[in-house]
Amino acid sequence: RGLSYFELGEYNQAILDYSEAISLDSNLALAYNNRGNARRSLGNYNEAIVDFSTAISLDSSLVDAYSNRGSAFNSLGQPHDALLDYLKAISLDPYYVNSYYNLGNTFFELGMYDDAVDFYSEALRLDANIAEVYLNRGLAYSSLGNYLDAIVDYSEAIRINPMMAEAYVVRGDEYFQYLDIKNAMDDYSEAIRLNPNMAEAYANRGVVYL
Repeated sequence: RGLSYFELGEYNQAILDYSEAISLDSNLALAYNNRGNARRSLGNYNEAIVDFSTAISLDSSLVDAYSNRGSAFNSLGQPHDALLDYLKAISLDPYYVNSYYNLGNTFFELGMYDDAVDFYSEALRLDANIAEVYLNRGLAYSSLGNYLDAIVDYSEAIRINPMMAEAYVVRGDEYFQYLDIKNAMDDYSEAIRLNPNMAEAYANRGVVYL
């Protein structure tokens, strides 16, 4: 039942159910992991890390717990601890796509864009249908000055998820770099159509008008 509450976004209720399960059997590693996820969703990262660590102590092969703890560490601004957890998750399951994606995000935040591209690419090798990975690899390419590669990735993200307003904005930015005014304008306008409250799209379209 805790999973159902979690899926509904009722994280406090999910925590109560997981806690009840733990009170009945304190060796349920998955219950600690799931309670940690609920606590992380509420922004209680330190408590979440305690739960993930307990889950790992009970089941050192629980890949999700390492990946989830890594995400909690990242949220606390501890990227090096996060990297260790993501790498451990991959060592346990080399096909665990989410850890490659998270590694890419962590290296991106550290400004290590080549490494970010490598891990995003590995995630896409395992699953080529994740729009967010294409979007973020595009951002890494852009940070490296590889604007054409960035456009290709943003376009693929849009193909997979045509409702991703952010992808239109950043692709518009790259078009603007190449003075492709029409495509830039079209992308900013589409982003605004999808998300009328997206201030960045209005601001960037305003620059094009200048």
